[in-house]
Amino acid sequence: MGVLFSTNKRFRFLILGLDGVGKKKILYRIKHNQDYPTLPSKGIFIEETQFNIHSGIQYDLYMMVFCGQCKIREFWPNTYKNMNADALIFVIDATDKCRIEETKEEIHILNNNEDFKNDPFLILVNKTDVPLSMKSIELVKVLGLENLSKKRKWNIIDTNALVDIKLGGIDKGLIWLLNTLTYDH
Repeated sequence: MGVLFSTNKRFRFLILGLDGVGKKKILYRIKHNQDYPTLPSKGIFIEETQFNIHSGIQYDLYMMVFCGQCKIREFWPNTYKNMNADALIFVIDATDKCRIEETKEEIHILNNNEDFKNDPFLILVNKTDVPLSMKSIELVKVLGLENLSKKRKWNIIDTNALVDIKLGGIDKGLIWLLNTLTYDH
């Protein structure tokens, strides 16, 4: 006799960020724990996977990556609302100092949106292995993250989607996010 229902916890994540920051690389790292070649996104990319953490809990994750071109970003909030997402993952390119103000603006637009003002917000700082790249400790101030909504739980974590190993930055971020959703939300 088969299982009639799953006891796994299920969550929906929207993965956002400017174009070229490594959103799909992070998605593949979560799903396959290895690097996969990717092409720039031209729309929406969806994956489902399972994720286990040390507590023995298994999670079913439905993840939607939305392309980050400027003309598409205005649709992010609607997508988030229609997807009924549980949390937001925002990816930053640690080497792209030229677009840091643009990144800051997008983070604060998302933070101030009423449709998901209380949902957890994980910020992954990608490509931190590159010399002279920005690190999360520096970005908290530069991006004004201390001013994020006091009701929202947020975290910022350094990572590298190309070589991130099990229990590296991506996993640490996911574990924080899943624990926040499971126990604190």
